[in-house]
Amino acid sequence: MEAIQRILDIHRSSLKRVTIGILSGGYVDRTESPDFSSFPHLEELRMSAYNLIRSETATDAARKLSALNLRCVTLSFSVEDRHSESRSDFGKEQVTWIQEFAKLKKEKYLVSKLEKMVVLFDLDENPYHLRRLLRGPPEEVPVSGIAEPLTWPWEYLEEAKQCAAEFELRVEFKAGWTREEWNKGIKTIRPFNSLPRKQGAMPALDG
Repeated sequence: MEAIQRILDIHRSSLKRVTIGILSGGYVDRTESPDFSSFPHLEELRMSAYNLIRSETATDAARKLSALNLRCVTLSFSVEDRHSESRSDFGKEQVTWIQEFAKLKKEKYLVSKLEKMVVLFDLDENPYHLRRLLRGPPEEVPVSGIAEPLTWPWEYLEEAKQCAAEFELRVEFKAGWTREEWNKGIKTIRPFNSLPRKQGAMPALDG
């Protein structure tokens, strides 16, 4: 990360837009983000969420993103060797992080012009796939784990959006399915073991 910081510092007085991919180890380990606080003309920044939300405290992130003219930060959860993001990448812990970050931005960095945080969180989930899964063989359906997968996958992002708005930070994200579409798709799902048996079918007995 030090090498990236040195390269960026050379151009700190002229950079207006910066895009940085995931820094080495950012997905598996905690790899810090560069410090942009002394970039006077920086307006837009795009970087990996793993190098910020997953690696920095909200306090350190607020300091590093306190560039005078920074208005928009885009955070991507995309990783090259993964087909799509996972639900576990954004949960209650990340909601708290964004809320703390927004609060610090408003209360400590009064001259900050940061107004928008765009979160790119592309979940490859749909309720119709879950419907097929839950109607499949019992061994594919862990009953204790049914409740969580059936919830709208972007629930925590919506919560983060509402929390940040209280401190005048706009969080934007694009859900693959609206909450209404998702709920409509799963409302008729019933677990395999709750489906009626075919007429004449007998339960399997041991012994």
